[in-house]
Amino acid sequence: METNNDRQICIACNDSLSVSDRYVGLLACKSCGFLTADMTLSNIELEELYGQSYFHNGEYSDYKSEKVALQLNFKKRIRDLLSLPNVCENTKIFEIGCAYGFFLELLKENFVEELILRRSLFNTPET
Repeated sequence: METNNDRQICIACNDSLSVSDRYVGLLACKSCGFLTADMTLSNIELEELYGQSYFHNGEYSDYKSEKVALQLNFKKRIRDLLSLPNVCENTKIFEIGCAYGFFLELLKENFVEELILRRSLFNTPET
């Protein structure tokens, strides 16, 4: 995410990003709808949003059991990524907050660069 005089810029259309009205912890572009993580959140705020309760009986009833459905959605995200200017199979993708690694599995199929798997801050079992 680029900034311009403390203004966060959308990587998809170069317009301004603002705090999402719909999704806690995300920034949204009102022009094109692109969403990205709000990198200004503190570790405490991140833990409140994405702790163990997020994956079990919170945002998801059981994240791990929803793998197939989640990966269908992630495949759409990968197509969206590949449609962005200057993004191709040689583009390096670094996912932060990989949870159980379901998105990373698909990235490995679509991008040839080596991926770096970072252990989750919240110690989900498969990371």
